[in-house]
Amino acid sequence: MIRYENTRDAGRGVFATRAIDPGVVIERVPVIVIPESERRHIDETILDSYAFDWRGRALAIVLGLGSIYNHSLAPNAMYVRRYESLEMEFISLAPIAAGEEVLINYNGDPADQTAKPLALRRRVGGPRPVCAGRRAATSQEGIIAAPSARLIPRVLPPTP
Repeated sequence: MIRYENTRDAGRGVFATRAIDPGVVIERVPVIVIPESERRHIDETILDSYAFDWRGRALAIVLGLGSIYNHSLAPNAMYVRRYESLEMEFISLAPIAAGEEVLINYNGDPADQTAKPLALRRRVGGPRPVCAGRRAATSQEGIIAAPSARLIPRVLPPTP
């Protein structure tokens, strides 16, 4: 359903290999949680550019293609933190054509139009959504709420 490749201007990115309807779980992947007590070791490395904020001041390294998705203020996908299962889920928000780049809003909330300075992206292709979880609306599980309550994620079967 997805693959990574080099983009023209943002390093690597995630692209659809087939059409994806809205509400489809594109990828559900495990995360490696880095506790706050070890964060300082990551802050000065290249991994800092690929880490997502997690609960409190912890960080998460998202496996699969999770840390390769590029940013857009008009995203066609969103991410959902699954704290209890230590996973991150990427869900399509809009139709995504085969060959189209899958983009998320690093602010955490797909509707958040706050522009972030380029300095947050210290290295090309490596976002760090530092505002996610601090300003976005979250449920009791800490999961970022989808912009539409009618959006029901579903999982497509693997591509043969």
